[in-house]
Amino acid sequence: MISHFNFFQFCFSVCFGFFSGIAINFLRIRIPEAIIYNDKILLAELLGKKVKNNIRKFKFFDRFWHKSTSLYMGFLFALIAILFFLYFHFSTKTLILFVLLSALVLLALIDFFNGYLPDVITMPLMWLGLFIQLSPSLRTVGLESSVIGIFTGYLSLLLINLIYFLFKKRSGVGYGDIKLMAMLGAWYGPYPLPSILFLASILGLIWHLKDLDFSKIKSSSSFPFGPYIVFVSVFYLVTMK
Repeated sequence: MISHFNFFQFCFSVCFGFFSGIAINFLRIRIPEAIIYNDKILLAELLGKKVKNNIRKFKFFDRFWHKSTSLYMGFLFALIAILFFLYFHFSTKTLILFVLLSALVLLALIDFFNGYLPDVITMPLMWLGLFIQLSPSLRTVGLESSVIGIFTGYLSLLLINLIYFLFKKRSGVGYGDIKLMAMLGAWYGPYPLPSILFLASILGLIWHLKDLDFSKIKSSSSFPFGPYIVFVSVFYLVTMK
């Protein structure tokens, strides 16, 4: 059943969604830039202070507004927020689930454009998913299922990666994907994870087969898997009502 808003809830949804969209666009750009900057600092420390001093100081919150894309993302997420709060009903738990949705979209965008899933997002989200299970009004699966879900999500992909490594002598799954599955386990518990992983694999395979040139394929070919895990997990999020 779709609930209805009062005026305050409608305004809050629009404002919160609009700000979330702008924040997603900002973090999608700045987090990879911050990681690159830290890598340069680490390299400079290894080579000497003189190189370090030549690196321009990085200000994370510089250029918060990124042209028209910030506006587009803001309006898009304002609309998504309205539909989300209408569907789930307006509550603190719905607000937390919308934060999860926003973070999943952010992870998918970073993985799509930059090819990795940063720990600075997945790890806090995993702990948040575990923490909310302590509250009866906020929990999604319960504390026991959340803990089992973390281990199931992490160990399942880790085992697949180890088996692949034994045959190919290289990793077949990124550790960011492994941590993403552990994070989803904290929110969803262990039972949906095999379905999410299977459907994400099928979706990724179908999407990339259409552009695959078998004459040029290499054993080292890879593609970001995170966006497909996120895509399927968002659909599962809708069923958590």
